Amino acid sequence: MKKTLVQLLLIAVLISSVGAFAYRYKQEYAYSPVLRDIPLEALSKVVVDGSGNLYTINQSNEDRYHDSDESIVKLDPAGRIQYQLPQQTGENGTYYNFEDVAADPAGNLYILRAVVDFEDLHVRAEEIVRHHSDGRTDQVVYRREYERGQYYVRGNIQALQYRDGSLSFLSVDDQYVEMLQIDLANPSQPELLRLQLPENSYAYQVAGSEPDKIIYSTRQGEIYWLQRDGTTRRVYPLAGETVRAVPESLRLDDNGDIYFLTHTDQLLRRTNLHHPDRLETLLSRDSLTKWRLETSALAADLALGDDNSVIVAFSDRVFKLDKQGKIQHVMDKAVYDGKTLAFRLLLWSLLLVIAGLTVYGGRLLYVRVMGRKVSIILKQIIVLVPVIAAGMLYLSYTISSTFGEQLEEEVLRDIELFGYDGALLIEPELLKQMKSPQQYMGPVYQELKEAMDSVFEETVDMMDSGFYNRLYKFENERLYLIMDDEGTNMFTPFPLDPDRRAALQANELFTSEEASHKAKQVYALVPLFDEQENLTGVYEVGRHTNGFLRDSEAVSFTITMKIITIFVLILLGLIVMTIYVLLSIRKLRNGVQGFADGNLDAVVTIRSRDEVEELGHQFNQMAERIREQMSQMMALHEASYRFVPQQFIEHLGKNSIIDLQMGDHVKQEMTILTANIRSFHLLVQEMTTEQNFRFINAFLRTFSPIITKHGGIVSEYLGSGILALFPQQGGQAVEAAVAMREQLHLFNEKRGREGKKAIEIGIAIHSGPLMLGIIGEEERVEGKVISDEVNRTASLEGLTETLGASILISEAGLFAAGGLQPYSCRNLGMVQVEQGREPILLYDVYQGDADRMRQRKAYTKDWFEEAILLYQQGRFFDAREGFLRVIRHNPLDKAAKHYFFLSDQYYQSGTGKDWNGSLTLAVPPMTEKSVVI
Repeated sequence: MKKTLVQLLLIAVLISSVGAFAYRYKQEYAYSPVLRDIPLEALSKVVVDGSGNLYTINQSNEDRYHDSDESIVKLDPAGRIQYQLPQQTGENGTYYNFEDVAADPAGNLYILRAVVDFEDLHVRAEEIVRHHSDGRTDQVVYRREYERGQYYVRGNIQALQYRDGSLSFLSVDDQYVEMLQIDLANPSQPELLRLQLPENSYAYQVAGSEPDKIIYSTRQGEIYWLQRDGTTRRVYPLAGETVRAVPESLRLDDNGDIYFLTHTDQLLRRTNLHHPDRLETLLSRDSLTKWRLETSALAADLALGDDNSVIVAFSDRVFKLDKQGKIQHVMDKAVYDGKTLAFRLLLWSLLLVIAGLTVYGGRLLYVRVMGRKVSIILKQIIVLVPVIAAGMLYLSYTISSTFGEQLEEEVLRDIELFGYDGALLIEPELLKQMKSPQQYMGPVYQELKEAMDSVFEETVDMMDSGFYNRLYKFENERLYLIMDDEGTNMFTPFPLDPDRRAALQANELFTSEEASHKAKQVYALVPLFDEQENLTGVYEVGRHTNGFLRDSEAVSFTITMKIITIFVLILLGLIVMTIYVLLSIRKLRNGVQGFADGNLDAVVTIRSRDEVEELGHQFNQMAERIREQMSQMMALHEASYRFVPQQFIEHLGKNSIIDLQMGDHVKQEMTILTANIRSFHLLVQEMTTEQNFRFINAFLRTFSPIITKHGGIVSEYLGSGILALFPQQGGQAVEAAVAMREQLHLFNEKRGREGKKAIEIGIAIHSGPLMLGIIGEEERVEGKVISDEVNRTASLEGLTETLGASILISEAGLFAAGGLQPYSCRNLGMVQVEQGREPILLYDVYQGDADRMRQRKAYTKDWFEEAILLYQQGRFFDAREGFLRVIRHNPLDKAAKHYFFLSDQYYQSGTGKDWNGSLTLAVPPMTEKSVVI
C-alpha cells in the first residue's frame, strides 16, 4: 500500500508539474502544432526598427495571433514570427490598449499603452513600459494620468521614438504641442518642450523628432509646419485644392519629406516641408488592383525604414515600397520557425502525457487502493452530481439569459426612441451641404452638432450612461462619417452591407449589436431623407453596454451562487440520507474489516431493528467463538517463544515456530556477548535453593531486557550468566554491555538496602561466524548455535577479573562495532587466551567501570598503551618502567601489574624462542560446546 501511495503521490506531482508548465504557455494551444503560417489580419499599427524587423499591433474580435483582442507581433524581415505579446487586463476594471511601439538596438521594446476603463471606455492614463528581449516586462518608464472623459479609447501621446538611449514622444491639444524626451538612464527627469498653437487650430496628429521639424495635421484636413517661435506654415493642401479626407499616420523623415495616408483613392501621398508644391501620390487604389485588395480597403498605418523604404499596412497585408513608390515586397502571412513548431508539438505531447498519467493513476487508485470496489455513496455522487449540476446550470442559464434579454430589450427601446428623435431634429438639407473636412467646426457643422447634442439633452448623462451618437452622409453609395462623440475624423468612410442598405433605403430603422473582448454595444441606424425622398444620411445612436452588462453579470452571479447553494444543500441532503440508510451496513463492514485486520475485540453495535441488526448479532457471536480459539492458540504460540526466540526463527527465514523443519540452518556473522556473575559458587553456598532461584531470576529479569532492547538475542541462560547474539551491528553489543554495567550499580544499591552483598559481573564481546540450525528427530527438535567463537568469548569473559576489566572486547568485536569511537577503551595488547591458538588483540572498555576506576584508566591510558608498545618491541626495561608509572597512579590496575611482572621477568631472565610479544595468562583450554536455545 505504501508503494502504491508513493506512486500516486509521484503521479500527482508529475501531473501538477507538467500541468503548471503547460498552463504557463496556455496561449500556444490556440494553434495547431502543424500550422506553419497564418494570414495577417486586423493590423492597426506597424513599426520598423533599424534591422528591418516589423512590429505590428493587431486588433480583431477573433484574433488569430492570440486569444485576446489585441496583440503585438514581432516579425523578422523574412516574415518569421519572433514573439507575440498578448493584450493584458489591467487593475480595477481596466484593460490595456496598445497604441505604439519603439525598439532599441538591443531588442528591447517600449510599448505605449492606454489604460482604458472597461465600463465607459474612457482613458484613465497612458503608460510606456519596457519589454525586454527575453520576454520580461520590468518597469513603467513613463505614466500620464487623464481626467475622466478627456479621451476615449485612445490617449494623447503620439510619435513614440527611440534614439541614442532616449525615448521621445509628442502630444497635442487645442493650445499646445508638447515634445517630451526621456533619458532611459534617468527616466524620472524628462525634458519638456512646449510650443504654442494658433487659436482654433483643431490639431489632430503630430509628428517630428526635432524642435525645428514638427508638423501637425488638423481636423480640417490640413498639415502645418510648426516653428519653434510658435508660427505656422501650411504645407498641405495646395492652394485651391479641396480636401476630401483628413491626413492620417503623419511621418517626417530627415530630408523634410512628409508621408501621410488618406481615405481617398490616393492612399499614400508625400510632400516636402520646404517644397509643398512637390505633392505626389506614391500609392493609389488603382495600383493595388492586381493585389486583389478590396476597393473599400483603408490603409491602417505606415512606417519609414532606415533604408529609405516605406511600409504601408492594410488590415490583412503589408506593402514595402521604395522611395519612388514602387512596390518591392508584399507580406500577407506570417511564418513560424521550426523551433516554435517543435515547442508547440512538445506542449501538445504534454497533454497526452497528462492524459496518460491521469488514466494510469486512476487505474492504480481503482485497482490497488479501492480494490476494484466503489462505495455506494461514491456511486450515488457519480450519478447524481452530474444530473443535478446539469439541471441547476440550465436553470441558472435560463434565468440569466431571460434577465439579460429583458435588459437588452429595454436598452433597444431607449435607442429606438432616441433614434426617432434624432431623425426629427437633424436637418438632411444641412447634411447635404457638408462637402469637406474643411467645414469642421463651421456654421453648418455647429448647427448639426447642436441638433445631435439636443437628442440627449436633459435626458441622460452620456458619460455615465454609455450612450453615443454618430452622423453619416450617404454619398456615391457609401457612408462617410461627419461627426461622433469619439473624435473620429470627418469623411472617414464606413462600410454598409447589403442588409443595412436595403433596410435604410426602405426607410426602416435598423437595430443590431456588436461585441468584442473590450466592449459590447447595441445601436440603431435611422435613415435621413431629403425633400426629394433621397437617402441623404444616417443617424446612428447606440449604447456601450459594458456597464449594465457588468450589473447583469453581477445579478447572474448572485443567482448562480444561490442555485449552487441550493444544489449543495440538495446534495448534502442526499448524502446524509444515504449515510443514515447505510450506517448499519458500514458499522457491520467496519467490524468485519477490523476483525480481519486483527482486532479480535471488535464488537458491532447496531440498533436499526431490522435484518442488519440480526446479522450484526450473529457476527458478534461468531467473533466471540473465534476469540476464544485464538486466545488458546496465542497462549500456546507465546509459550513456544520462551524456548525458541522469535529472532532465531526469523534468521532461519521462517514466520513461526510451526514452520521450522529439522535440518533448517543458516550461517551468519554475529557478535557474541557473554556476561557472568563472578564468584557465583560462593554466593550460592550462602543461599537456600529457593533463594538461589529467586536471585537468578531477579538477575535475569534485570539484565536480559537490556540485551533485547539493544537488538540482541538471548541465546542461553548459563545459570550464572547470559549468552547473547547480536546479528545486526556490533555497536549494539557494546552499548548493551555499558548499559548492563550501569544497571549493575542500581541492582547492587537495591541489594544493599535489602542487606545483601553486592555482586560483580564480567562481560566479554567477540565476533565471528555462527551456525544456527534445527537438530533432533521427528518427535523432538531443538534450535542450536554451533560455533567455536562462542567458546572463545566465554574464555575472554574468564579473563575479565584477571585483567581487572569489566568489559573485554576482541579486535574482531571492535571492528564489528565500528572502531574505537565513541567508546572509552584502551588497548591491552595481544593476549594468549587459549593454548595452541593464535593470540587475540584485546581492548578494555572501561566506560563500564566505576567512576574512580574509569577516571584513573583514562588518565593513564596513553602511558599504558605506550608501555604495551615497548613490551611488544622487546624493550622490557622501558616497558617495566612505563607499567610502574601506571601502577603508581592506579594501584588497582591488574593488567598493568601482569605486564609489569612479565616485563621484569623477561628483562631479568630473557624470553623463550617462541615468544611472540603477547601476554600469556593461565587460562584452561575449553572444549567446543553446543549451546542449546
